[in-house]
Amino acid sequence: MGDLIPRTSYIKKFLNFSDLLYASGSLHLGGVINGIKIDPGGELTLLGTATRFLDEKGQLTSAKITSPSSKVVQDDSELAIYFKDTATTADYAWLNIQFNHDRKEFANVSPHLHWWQSSSGTVPNWVIQYRWQTPGRNKSVAWSSSKWSTHAFTFTSGTLCQISDFADLTPPVGDGISNTLQIKIIRDTTNSLGLFSGSDTFVGDAYVHDFDVHKEIDSMGSRQEYVK
Repeated sequence: MGDLIPRTSYIKKFLNFSDLLYASGSLHLGGVINGIKIDPGGELTLLGTATRFLDEKGQLTSAKITSPSSKVVQDDSELAIYFKDTATTADYAWLNIQFNHDRKEFANVSPHLHWWQSSSGTVPNWVIQYRWQTPGRNKSVAWSSSKWSTHAFTFTSGTLCQISDFADLTPPVGDGISNTLQIKIIRDTTNSLGLFSGSDTFVGDAYVHDFDVHKEIDSMGSRQEYVK
């Protein structure tokens, strides 16, 4: 019967040992700056350019709607929410997103709004208002506003499943695990926040169906319940 464990010469044939670095009992694959680190306790950490990106989902269709005059409406047949062209900043859908422990601390996050675009001429005045809540610190009271910055796709015809990007959000001082991002989604038709060049010229209802935040991850979770 042959050897159950490959001989060292066989291993060397398929593995370049110069790529393995040992520091303080940890195993590094690919390098100390850009690579994968496995510490003696078995914790895996992604370093530098080895980090990856994931969506942190916020189920928009189950979000709470605040609209005194019913200018934001849930459409059960479409499993979506639509904003009328008379909506103001008093009308919004809101949701809370708590980041998983795999998120890289102090890394920016990127909000995205998924909606249905039916024409190329105009785009609704999409705005998000947000505040970042950090466990162990005082509550963040003030809301910050951000308008859409770019769109992922170019409209040609029909009804396009569009994704609108907003500027990256920078974590506050004291960023850590279990942070919560509070989000309001607004169609600022009158440009009352002054973020656009003028009023919203998109005529009719504007449908949205999902919202997410792209995050950078560097681990499979946290070592301890409240410690990364």
